[in-house]
Amino acid sequence: MQTQTAAKPSQDESRITELLDQFAAALRAKDARAAIACYAHDVVAYDLAPPLRVGDAAVHAPDLLQQWFDTWSSPIVSEGHDLQITVGGDVAYAHGLRHMTGTKKDGQRSTCGSVRPPGFVESMANGRSRTCTTRCRSRWTAAVVRCST
Repeated sequence: MQTQTAAKPSQDESRITELLDQFAAALRAKDARAAIACYAHDVVAYDLAPPLRVGDAAVHAPDLLQQWFDTWSSPIVSEGHDLQITVGGDVAYAHGLRHMTGTKKDGQRSTCGSVRPPGFVESMANGRSRTCTTRCRSRWTAAVVRCST
């Protein structure tokens, strides 16, 4: 089993980092299809906002994710910090901190439950991100995704 350290990352660790970066880029671009493409076909997702466990059909429905993206007037910036990746065969575990920011279109409730005025630059706080990835046919995808504060 390999764990990412300050040394040069393995090829698998680099590919998993690229997968997480692709997901962050899809968020920033508010591209639902690109975000969903990062998920395994049987992904299990746990999110900050209810419902806390997102069902398989909802995770793979670009129109539902796009509805959430459309509540933002700015790009959604998701920055990762302190990423650790442990690889064991065709399964890997990545965890670290994420900081998401952006500007909402209106005063909808944030994931933290507070109402924000229009144009408020909303920080979703620093949260913990855990992703279990699996490799199938040389491609890494997110199989279990968990975000928490």
